[in-house]
Amino acid sequence: MANAKLMESAVLTKQIARLSIRTAAYRAVVQALAVEAIGHSVAHGNIMPLLALTGAVDKHHKPTIVAFVTKEGNVRWDKDEKTLKFNPRYERDSFTEQRKSELLKGKLWTDYVKAPEPKDAFDVADVIKRVIEQYERAVKAGKRIAHSDLMDDIRARYYGYEARKYEHVPTADDPEAIKRELDKREREMRKAEAEDVTPTPTVTPEHAAPTLIQLLS
Repeated sequence: MANAKLMESAVLTKQIARLSIRTAAYRAVVQALAVEAIGHSVAHGNIMPLLALTGAVDKHHKPTIVAFVTKEGNVRWDKDEKTLKFNPRYERDSFTEQRKSELLKGKLWTDYVKAPEPKDAFDVADVIKRVIEQYERAVKAGKRIAHSDLMDDIRARYYGYEARKYEHVPTADDPEAIKRELDKREREMRKAEAEDVTPTPTVTPEHAAPTLIQLLS
């Protein structure tokens, strides 16, 4: 059978180089737009540009852009409504030219990391879940398991407890059956979240900023 036809190595390298340049340009454009939008949130209390920006970036980059603007702008992330809300952390006159320059030339927005939400309680279910995951990895690796009967009881109780959170999950004595059903439900929930599109606020034409595609073209 003949080998697959491939792109010339030199052409491939050139295309990859163009991709990296385009990626760098995209990040620079987003940085500039984000800083401007942050300025509006601080100086004018207007968060519409930030809402539009976080709705325009791809889903892969959304956590980092949200982390950037909530750290540097007058907004916070509402985890229940999954959107930005006004949060007057900085004084209106604090967004000076010096501050703007620092944000433009400083830490890139892609380097910001969303801080984990603080836990104010000891979550027993979370601890047991992690123990079960460690046990399942050990089994998969072929390690000898001591007191596996105890783990069988723990797993059965845990998956039964988790199953009661959902409707229409069949009761089963076999923890594996319940786990499969719960995994299926979790995949469905993640798929639904991935398909969820954050609505972009309506912006009148005279105030509309150029799109990222227009700026990069």
